[in-house]
Amino acid sequence: MKLSLPIRAFIVGFVLCTAPFFTAAAQDAAAEGTDAGLPAAPESEVPAPESEAPETAEESLLPETEEAEAFEAGTEETELSDTEPPGKPLTGAAWFLDRFSWAFGGSILIFPEDNGMRGDPMPVLPVPSLSAAFRIWGPIHTELSLDVYYTHYGYDFELNRAVPYAIENRSAQVWGFLTGLGAQGRFNLPKGFVIRGTGGLAADLRIIAIAGDLNDVDFTGDEKDPGVQTGAIKDYFWNEGRWLFPFLGVGFDFPASNKFLVGLDGRVWFPLYRAVTGEDLPPTEGWRFGFGIRITLP
Repeated sequence: MKLSLPIRAFIVGFVLCTAPFFTAAAQDAAAEGTDAGLPAAPESEVPAPESEAPETAEESLLPETEEAEAFEAGTEETELSDTEPPGKPLTGAAWFLDRFSWAFGGSILIFPEDNGMRGDPMPVLPVPSLSAAFRIWGPIHTELSLDVYYTHYGYDFELNRAVPYAIENRSAQVWGFLTGLGAQGRFNLPKGFVIRGTGGLAADLRIIAIAGDLNDVDFTGDEKDPGVQTGAIKDYFWNEGRWLFPFLGVGFDFPASNKFLVGLDGRVWFPLYRAVTGEDLPPTEGWRFGFGIRITLP
């Protein structure tokens, strides 16, 4: 049966108007059914988030245990690295330079003399000094030293030996290069202080020449002639070991900065030749005493 247009329009309007009421009624009925124990209408299934299970005691301690193990492993690794030698051992020139040290300074060198009226007062000479040391083992070093002095001498034919003269009575001028080679012990004390002890053998290598600025009248050709006296002085000093001196020394150093040490120095040279020549000499003849300061570059 074919419905007329007005009837179809009425039916569509009725359905549109009553649809919300039927939907609300259906929802109420579903709610009442759920309260009464009837199964509710299925809804779109959305997985509920799973609640995290509480950690057990072992699981809660696991991160801390792992951190502790990592910390212990790192500590062991650090301890092992501390026991390893720092870098490669030095070789060649680096090894040599690491054991090498320089020192320089100044001293007062004293030549005791007891010649009565036949000589001038004993020389007291300012002396520059230089030394180089090489560490052999532990505190043991070998040291090469040089002290340079300048003075005047004459020759007394009655005493039959060279004696120091004052500049106004000079016949010869002498440059002395007191060169020593010895063994040295360096012992470290708290706060960077060092005590040194040295012993060895020195050679007094003298350059002897006629004194300068002499008058022509001084060259008389006799015993007082500067040329004659200079020749006699050379023969005296270079014969019978009069150029060889055993020596001993002590010193004390303290750190003036992290780059060098400042120290006090004392040395004595023994006239060993007196045991060979058999000369009748004053007790002080031939001895040398030196006192000074020095700077060491470690």
